[in-house]
Amino acid sequence: MSSDQISPNQLFDQAVTEFEHGNYQAAIAKLEQAKQSVNLLSQLGGEIQIWLANAYEAVGRNSEAITLCEQLKIHPDRQVRKSAAFVLEIISAPSLSELPDGKLQIPDLSKDPANSDFGYRSLNLSEKTKQDRPPEPLKLETRTTKFIRADQLALIVGIAIALIWLGLML
Repeated sequence: MSSDQISPNQLFDQAVTEFEHGNYQAAIAKLEQAKQSVNLLSQLGGEIQIWLANAYEAVGRNSEAITLCEQLKIHPDRQVRKSAAFVLEIISAPSLSELPDGKLQIPDLSKDPANSDFGYRSLNLSEKTKQDRPPEPLKLETRTTKFIRADQLALIVGIAIALIWLGLML
């Protein structure tokens, strides 16, 4: 390697820093460059691809992120396979904010005879008051994110490192 080339490890470290600072496009560029110069079946190759999947998801390239994680589920490295399955589960989970009108309706359990067995007692409101005032729908304040936050990523990386360390100890 000539002195003007950067090693895959250095590119990977730079990409992680870019990702952690929210520079996802720069992280993708560095990860894709690192991916070209590393054995993809190695542990480092797998880690680069896991981070690349996260970066793809962060910029809305969800199908590419999912495809990459699906491929990594058969990676030779056990830790990479586990990380890929974990990340895939996170990025393919349905969004909780897809409620109609952003409101959650809570059913009135007092009108269900099946609940009488569980000791359900209605509030001390007259029947007339109950009929005049339908229950207010619960408003949820939600914020949709389409990528893994830094604290979630730190947890994922921490778990991956711990699992790798445990694997080496065994």
